[in-house]
Amino acid sequence: MIPHLDDILARRRFGMKPGLDTIRALMERLGNPQDSLRCVHVAGTNGKGQTCAYVDSILRAAGCRTARYTSPHLVAINERFFLDGAPAPDAALAAVSERVHAALGGLEPTFFEYLTAMAFCLFADFRPDVVVLETGLGGRLDATNVISRPLVSAITRIGLDHCEWLGSTVEEIAREKEGIVKPGCPVVRSDSRADETFAQENARTARKIVEVLRTVHGFAISDEAVERGLASAVWPGRFQRVEKGGRVFVVDGAHNPPACEALAASCECERLKCAAIVCGFCGDKDVAENLRILRRLSGAAFAVPFGNPRAMPPDALAEKMREAGFARVVSCKSLADALDVRLDVELPDCSGAVIVCGSLFLAGEALLHLGAWPWSGGVPCPNELLRPPG
Repeated sequence: MIPHLDDILARRRFGMKPGLDTIRALMERLGNPQDSLRCVHVAGTNGKGQTCAYVDSILRAAGCRTARYTSPHLVAINERFFLDGAPAPDAALAAVSERVHAALGGLEPTFFEYLTAMAFCLFADFRPDVVVLETGLGGRLDATNVISRPLVSAITRIGLDHCEWLGSTVEEIAREKEGIVKPGCPVVRSDSRADETFAQENARTARKIVEVLRTVHGFAISDEAVERGLASAVWPGRFQRVEKGGRVFVVDGAHNPPACEALAASCECERLKCAAIVCGFCGDKDVAENLRILRRLSGAAFAVPFGNPRAMPPDALAEKMREAGFARVVSCKSLADALDVRLDVELPDCSGAVIVCGSLFLAGEALLHLGAWPWSGGVPCPNELLRPPG
């Protein structure tokens, strides 16, 4: 049990306050622990979390002591805070939560700001060689951007998402993401190639980051450590293959058009035959475009709910699926209903993989249901729920 998080979540559950004033004031009260950290700072619409996981794994393969901060969590909040390749234990998070809460004194941080302050305190106590730091949303005004001089800033693939916060064009969103770039600090940017999967693109971005750490900052990272780190990286819920009951499932948190395009391209690049799509979307996403892209993979679609108030009801999603051109559409009462019952009833003799996608929240539920969540525990924790301004 991590104290005070329910209170913060209740008071600022839907909160996002543009600006760094609150997080700066809070960090000042805490002694600015972020100033003692050497950070790799990563922003982007898609791929930033996987890139962070790759960099973290490479650094550990090279013998470095690492910490990593990413969001959101799929299942348990501990996933956001990694210490040398493992989620931070409850006791450590409880201790820093008490410290952050005691420093509030009238400040009202958002849930993400509060967790970011916890991360900086936790990591300063841990004293890693490198912190791999992922932005939450945007970059310029993101709470993680209170760091002053990163070892390297990296920008992964940019696309349209969270437009109500970041802008209505790719150019506007890119400007927000580029806000993590600091004068005099190295910058790495991803680029797409037609002959590679999205994971390969993110791995290549990670290689660029590591090269900066080697050449600019003198880190001793061998080529062997790079390859070993890439091969051993764990980043669940992103094109993750799971076998259960004689079926192959691919669980992916793709929830916006760039991510769905990357998912479809990865399936096509690997010549993966897809039997069906099982998906659920938050209602504030571009559901029609997501489904148009996913229709390339299969003509069968199963609409499911998941544990988020913004989730689109299955019947409404099923109607969107029909409009997108899916030939066989099934509205399911739950994820378990889809995976354990309706797939066998509707597609008893099918071969090929079942793609589970549409939301990171759904991905977490799917991994738990399929017995494929990679860490101990597995007690679901709520995430911050963003609501557009107004």
